[in-house]
Amino acid sequence: MAATGLVQRSRSSFTTITATRQHFFDRSSSRSSFLACRSQRLIQGSATALRLHNEPTRRNISGVARSSLEKQKVKETLEFYIHEIRSADPDDKTATLKLANLPPNINPLQWGSSFVFDNEVREGLGADSKLLGRERGWGVVTDQNSEEGLQLISKISFTESKLNGSTITFSGNVGGKETPYELIIHGGTGHFRGAHGYVLAENAPNDGPRFIFHWKVFLL
Repeated sequence: MAATGLVQRSRSSFTTITATRQHFFDRSSSRSSFLACRSQRLIQGSATALRLHNEPTRRNISGVARSSLEKQKVKETLEFYIHEIRSADPDDKTATLKLANLPPNINPLQWGSSFVFDNEVREGLGADSKLLGRERGWGVVTDQNSEEGLQLISKISFTESKLNGSTITFSGNVGGKETPYELIIHGGTGHFRGAHGYVLAENAPNDGPRFIFHWKVFLL
């Protein structure tokens, strides 16, 4: 009987140990499955978060591009003619262009030549067309090969209609090999306060000593 009881207790202990081990493995398996599922969810969540993070970036870039394009829309245009009167006589009072500095080689279109001007801004090509204002400024030949023409800074002061008293300031190169010449609008006063944009200028037919330039102004 003692032996039988011992055998029964041994079997009972073995069964308990087996059950405990099975329960442990079951829990471990469940935990492993749980951790695997959790890892998968984290990976999926990270991928979703990354995708959601990238999508607004693309939308933002697209929005910036659209905004930039919208800002590039032309709000106002102007069109007129610059009349520049040149003369070989330094005492000619009708001239609107004056050589301010002459390089040692006496060539007025050499690197280092500088000019000042007080040109007429007119409505049309004719010398008798309506005077809209004056273009005043200065320029220098900054290109050693003299291929880019005159680099200038100028201001147009308007004297007519609603633009009377308003000004626009420009910079750029004119007189080079490539046309149209493109200039930058830096700002202005009056009607053009805070203005920005660009100018496309081309040579127009000359009229004797009058060198005429056709300007198209685009305000953005």
